[in-house]
Amino acid sequence: MASKKKCAGHIQLVFFDDATDETVTLGGAGFLTKEEDDAAWANIPIFSGESRFMADRMDADLSIVDNKIVSAETCERLTGKPIAQLIADGRAINKAIYQGNKMASKKLSFSVKHPGEIDAGISGYTDTVTVDIESGDAGGDKGEFEEYMRDCLAEWFDGAAVRLDETPDQQEGVEQ
Repeated sequence: MASKKKCAGHIQLVFFDDATDETVTLGGAGFLTKEEDDAAWANIPIFSGESRFMADRMDADLSIVDNKIVSAETCERLTGKPIAQLIADGRAINKAIYQGNKMASKKLSFSVKHPGEIDAGISGYTDTVTVDIESGDAGGDKGEFEEYMRDCLAEWFDGAAVRLDETPDQQEGVEQ
């Protein structure tokens, strides 16, 4: 079995996209030795004008340790691809990641019903509270988070009945 060597450093090219208000990764490379990493970093010229392109220097743990403003031309030279293609590919990757995260999310819907307290001047009401767990997993034992949220809402909506509605996954028989 081949062993994986850890890179000594990495360089990542990014584009700050005003059109979509996101950071788009255009490409990058990892270097096995500090000498290769140092030489590659030294080979990237700093752009003196305004630019939405940047080169990030990262250590072995992928923490950014330095950066340089670069030109679109520098990104093209380093990757061998036209800037329009780099941006389109980076946006597509961001979109796929976002959609994957949305698919993993889990929504909990709680119905709140308060009968009212005429003597206290409180009219009855109903409401719905939705909790969106973007990762799809709130942690803990099965049902523990749902019960905790129900208890919190029951305390918040003092005197109201709070119940967890069936989610689409439960209606289709998919275990959560």
